[in-house]
Amino acid sequence: MLEEFARQWRAADPARRGAPAQDLTPRQIVTLASMIQREARSAGEMPLIASVYYNRLARRMKLQCDATVHYALGDVWERKLTYADLEVDSPYNTYRHEGLPPGPIANPGRAALEAALRPAETDYLYYVYAGGDQHIFSATWREHQRAVRAARRRE
Repeated sequence: MLEEFARQWRAADPARRGAPAQDLTPRQIVTLASMIQREARSAGEMPLIASVYYNRLARRMKLQCDATVHYALGDVWERKLTYADLEVDSPYNTYRHEGLPPGPIANPGRAALEAALRPAETDYLYYVYAGGDQHIFSATWREHQRAVRAARRRE
């Protein structure tokens, strides 16, 4: 498994980092990539999800990544989280703690590593799962609230 990860890391070409990734250590990039891996429903969305996290980090916002809470709970990944789940006391809970968790939450693949190294350039700060393999991305809280309502109508 370690050899396969090393192969994926080399293939992602860490020397070609985008500007946001310049300030992160390799461990932090892998941690971010692991979050992207667990959150994304398709490889095409990975750079967009990466951009949300970089934009939030730049603004010192909590990342609020559901996958980190599932990891903290030792939980089934696909279960819907409850409000009580979001209060779990763990350094991996990005709803309670600012910044990246202390380490990876999954084994990221090449597409997630590439997204963490070279995120899309967006103003997005939010996203919500919209069903299938799709998320709705938003730059403002107001847009996000509309997206959440639209996503709930699809359920």
